[in-house]
Amino acid sequence: SVSGGSKNINYLISGNYFYKNGMLKYGKNDNTRVNLHAKVNAELNKYIAVGVNLQYQSKKNNGPSAGAGAILNNLYGSRARQLLYNPTEDVNYDVNPYNGDLQFNPIQVMKEGGLSETLYESYVGKGDLTIKNLVKGLRINLNASRRAGYYTGRTERHYLVWYGMTGDNVRQTYNNPNQLYRVKNNDFHDLFEATANYEFDVKRHNIKLLAGASYENYRKDEFSATAKNMNSNDFYSFNYYDASEATNTILGDNIAPWSMMSYFGRLNYNYADRYLLEANIRYDGSSRLAPEKRWKAFPSVSAAWRISQEEWFKVDWVSNLKLRASWGQLGNGAILGLYDYIPTIAQSTVYMGEKSYYQSQLASKDKTWETIETTNVGVDLGLLNGRLNASFDYYWKYNNDMLSKLQLPHTIGIGIPNVNVGKLKTWGWELEIKWNDHIGDFSYQVAFNISDAQNKLLEYDGADVISAGTVGLLEGYAMNTIWGYKTDGYWSSLDEYKQYKEAHPGYKSFSDGKVGAGDVRYLTLPDKDGNIGHQVGAGDGTKENHGDLVYLGDANGRYLYGL
Repeated sequence: SVSGGSKNINYLISGNYFYKNGMLKYGKNDNTRVNLHAKVNAELNKYIAVGVNLQYQSKKNNGPSAGAGAILNNLYGSRARQLLYNPTEDVNYDVNPYNGDLQFNPIQVMKEGGLSETLYESYVGKGDLTIKNLVKGLRINLNASRRAGYYTGRTERHYLVWYGMTGDNVRQTYNNPNQLYRVKNNDFHDLFEATANYEFDVKRHNIKLLAGASYENYRKDEFSATAKNMNSNDFYSFNYYDASEATNTILGDNIAPWSMMSYFGRLNYNYADRYLLEANIRYDGSSRLAPEKRWKAFPSVSAAWRISQEEWFKVDWVSNLKLRASWGQLGNGAILGLYDYIPTIAQSTVYMGEKSYYQSQLASKDKTWETIETTNVGVDLGLLNGRLNASFDYYWKYNNDMLSKLQLPHTIGIGIPNVNVGKLKTWGWELEIKWNDHIGDFSYQVAFNISDAQNKLLEYDGADVISAGTVGLLEGYAMNTIWGYKTDGYWSSLDEYKQYKEAHPGYKSFSDGKVGAGDVRYLTLPDKDGNIGHQVGAGDGTKENHGDLVYLGDANGRYLYGL
């Protein structure tokens, strides 16, 4: 990197090159990354400052068309009695020296199974304009940026075949038929933002005001194609394959646009660095929602009291004592689909040379923002002239209007859209303790933190199915609950199992006819009449009737700590 400048202008130019081989020994398997960065900031005069920031990044990956995961899984899971190579005396040796008697040969697949190549290049350009000193305390910032990306991918899947001992019977095939896949897309993300900041003091009162607007626009255009049954296993091109069969050609087109507009404002109030207040409001609109549901306001407010700054506070060994509280809402637009409010058309598979088009899902015109509402209270404490500091926070958060599919009869005959019918509550606390000090010119810091969090799914339409193991979503419970059966050791013999069945008529365990010594002894729960003589099972698999399943807790981490 190179940097420099003067009082009114500075610049930075940097570059980075990275190359790394992959894990596979044979064939191309590597990753290359290039980064270039240049920026210039200049003070044109006391009123205007400008900045330009340019970035380029490329990522190139080469690997086997089968994927490194599939090859490594085959290598480590291969049967020991299958050799990698055929003996020279084998009738197939001259045709194919690699052995594929029981499963595909990973060495040959690495060498001859085909190659996958991807290249992604992105360009980022950003310009900033700052206007200041026209009015005391007023600063106007304007910036615009574009990130443009270009992706290309090419995958060749070569046909491989392995014969049996007689030389004419096929034992395994791979990539049948052979094929060529290519994909290209380009995308851009534009961001325009304008803000005005105004700050002024009235005696011991400090006030800061911010108003602004932003606009985001994203679009992705992608085209992909697959050609099957190439004319040659050594030459792959869309110009040379069996195009006479319609099923040998697959074309794909994907267009993904979205836009978002926001207006926002903020007020900061500070009285003698003792009483602090901040209020925010933002008004967001997203193209992912129907026009009548597109816009929503999200307010937030926070306040703090620095008790240690009060004139009556005379505790010398307490250098900082601050109480904090905040409440706010934010909209979660990332989980919204692109066209859910529009009845889009889908295409059926080819049937007797004909295609059909139909509406696959009901439009979700009533869907709106998922709102995340957070409340937090906390305290900051500094002791011994700031050497010992502690911070504690307790919070509770609601994910309101979570998206879920309505449970409707299958006879409706069409897909059901997501609507806002869910609600999740999360609560917990965080504690951090820090010690800062120095010995001569040597400074050091030690910190410890610990936190706990819990959650409960208050509402989620249709999330009421219970089965043994982990249940991700269950209304009225935490996420990722664990359900299982009660046990009482192991059966010592088949006779003991039979005696238990005789004592409890109707009792049956899993695999009733195969129970023997060493099998788990599952218990049944009493029914409404107190009877335990029934088959072990999950009942209807609902919260009202989950049979013999019992709640065992959840898989969520509780106490997370670090030093």
